[in-house]
Amino acid sequence: MSRNKTPLYRTIRTQMRGLITNQSLRPGDQLPTETELMQRFQTSRATVTAAIRGLVEEGLVYRVAGKGTFVVDDSSHPVNEDLPLAGAEQAPVRTGSTSPARTGTPHKGPMMLGVIMFPGTDQLMSRLLISIESRSRQEGYALVFRTAATQAEENAAIYDLIGLGVQGLIIYPLDGEIYNEAILELKLQHFPFVLIDRYLPGIKTNAVDSDNYAGGAAAAEYLLDLGHEKIGVVSSTRTKTSSSDERFQGYLDVMTDRNIDVSPQHWLIGIDDSHAGRNHDKSVTRIYEWLAAQRELTAIFTLQPFDAIYTATAAERLGLRIPEDISVISFDNPGILDLHKPFFTHIEQDFEQIGQTAVELLIHAIENASQTQQLHIPVRLLEGRSARALAVQRSRT
Repeated sequence: MSRNKTPLYRTIRTQMRGLITNQSLRPGDQLPTETELMQRFQTSRATVTAAIRGLVEEGLVYRVAGKGTFVVDDSSHPVNEDLPLAGAEQAPVRTGSTSPARTGTPHKGPMMLGVIMFPGTDQLMSRLLISIESRSRQEGYALVFRTAATQAEENAAIYDLIGLGVQGLIIYPLDGEIYNEAILELKLQHFPFVLIDRYLPGIKTNAVDSDNYAGGAAAAEYLLDLGHEKIGVVSSTRTKTSSSDERFQGYLDVMTDRNIDVSPQHWLIGIDDSHAGRNHDKSVTRIYEWLAAQRELTAIFTLQPFDAIYTATAAERLGLRIPEDISVISFDNPGILDLHKPFFTHIEQDFEQIGQTAVELLIHAIENASQTQQLHIPVRLLEGRSARALAVQRSRT
């Protein structure tokens, strides 16, 4: 088996980078669409997405919702540099503030912070919100909360909360790759805000997230150390957020560094991209069909916890036992207990620390508008019962 072939996503990325550096694609030019690249290279959307994502991370291109992917133009797009803050007013904590996104009239009401998140119902999101509220209260701020299931709702929530007089915003963005123009406007107007779980590649903003890359790498290393090489990836949402991107990239880099062949057929990405209500039956059916056609896989890494449940259900329908026939590792705990211990081996995020840090960073941004920080909270791998050594799996089949 050859292990020296350059992955196609890297070939596409290299060719696009070459067109940019030799100025065949000039600043402000639009890149070919994903469909056009799929046709040109005769490959899947997942492969093209991985290539474009790499260019975004390099700061060579940026994406705008409903418009496409463009070559960075430093004269018109605020990439990789702090915007000038000369003349921007800074707001002292607890004593009233002036928002540069509103009028110059000092705020006279109660001190408030706004939070915008998609309407998640799992315990992980509850832990995050409770942590944000608790830390805000300790710092003397009331909290105003809005949900947003679409970018239009996210835009509306941003403007609504600013209109209510919040001194700053904590935003859990729906999309970390295609820019929300309302968030870009916050940056341009120097309004204090912090992004959580993801950031805008190429643009310096205050952000707090988990070390998603390290988590993805740790999951891949763990499975490889157990003897697995045919490792699939499942994500029922498209990998278009920086958090999912980094988890996937961590896995991919470890596989490449270990000289393990990877195949886009082993990646199941984008089954159901609805934040408001994921379709369990649709996801299970799609994973069932995919897994039935990929029987060489001995392990699966799921980028979200609910995907581990979907994968386990699909495997059961195929007569596959976990971990006797196939191992599964999840990013985050799906919440299934086995004698008071999590059944799934998983990467655990510290949501309490993320929430507390986000509030502290936002208050710092209110007081020091000229500084931006991107903080990564460590993750850890917790062993459950859902993964075992490949030799043990095979001895029981």
